[in-house]
Amino acid sequence: MPDDSVFTTNGSSDYRGRSASNIFKAQFYDPKGNAFHPAAAPMIGRNYHSEALLLPDGRVVTFGSDPLFDDQANTKLGHFEQRMEIFTPPALHKNGTNRPVLQDGPETLDRHHRATFRTDHPERVVKARLMRPSSVTHTTDVEQRSIELGLVKDGRSVTVDVPKDRALVPPGWYMLFVTDAQGTPSEAKWIQVQ
Repeated sequence: MPDDSVFTTNGSSDYRGRSASNIFKAQFYDPKGNAFHPAAAPMIGRNYHSEALLLPDGRVVTFGSDPLFDDQANTKLGHFEQRMEIFTPPALHKNGTNRPVLQDGPETLDRHHRATFRTDHPERVVKARLMRPSSVTHTTDVEQRSIELGLVKDGRSVTVDVPKDRALVPPGWYMLFVTDAQGTPSEAKWIQVQ
């Protein structure tokens, strides 16, 4: 998540939800406090071939699931789940609609691996982070990464400094989020690392 927490949801305690074993639970993990905090419980069980995807507005959409069976007795063949659910993290409710806002800025980094974005309130921005868009196969995202960036502020803008290490930041498109002191994220700006 843009505030460096981790959102976990769904799964099953048996293979592909067999014997109605879907786990109807969602939570946020805070790595600094080494603690889990509950989120709204999902209404739909999700196991094999499912995903939780971070959206550019800071919410998370969950979709998919391909259970072997649709009943506890394992007699009714499963069907691929086509409904979706959207979770709104608590950080989006902390300040109402008063989120940090990134305005005009580039879609690619300059030769120094920096990008500058206009903002009316740079003093509110305390952190910047690149988030790789999801690339999931069988519920595992081997491309998942969240990279904290260097940050410089002036009167009307913020400049982010992206590490040049291609092993840490492979070329491609990323969502750039900034957060305030309470962890409230901006909406993402898409930026390409070349």
